[in-house]
Amino acid sequence: MSSNLELTKRRILDSARDLLVGRGIQNLTLDEVAKKAGVAKGTLFLHYKSKEELLRSAYLDLAYSLEAALKKIEDSNLKGQALLEKTAEAILSYLDTHSDFLLQIGPDRFPGCGPKFCRELASKIAGDMGQLQKILVRFSKSSPSSIRDIPRSACFFFGMCRASLLYRIFVHKGESLKSRAKKVVHVFLNGVVN
Repeated sequence: MSSNLELTKRRILDSARDLLVGRGIQNLTLDEVAKKAGVAKGTLFLHYKSKEELLRSAYLDLAYSLEAALKKIEDSNLKGQALLEKTAEAILSYLDTHSDFLLQIGPDRFPGCGPKFCRELASKIAGDMGQLQKILVRFSKSSPSSIRDIPRSACFFFGMCRASLLYRIFVHKGESLKSRAKKVVHVFLNGVVN
């Protein structure tokens, strides 16, 4: 029974994100979300009482999915460069999958959500960066390379993954995820100019 509820919630959240990208926050209606998700409007209201609550859940769902992927890598036995490459693959896959939706958000700007939730979600995203920092600490302990400024390095690493997404969109559409991850790690470890 709970798996059916989870599948219904997943369809609703995915539908809300798709419609938000296609129509924008102002033109998004709960009727359209219910129709796209294939559920009755009453079913949607069982899970989400308002448009803002639905949008909050859609944003949080993305943050939790990245956290889960990074936590799985942190708990793995990977070390050294393989640890960083798997981390880059996870972030790149996350960005690839949700790029249209993620491009609509920015620092303290989550369309359709009030200031209190923006602070809550920004804090959650900072927690994701904390997960990335733990991975970088583990890399430093298992590698001859040492990272001194872990918080800044985590931001740079994530930023390089975002840059790789833009490169894939605008320049090199056919490059594989694994190849892109290796290049991100190479630049992270060696810099742009060798």
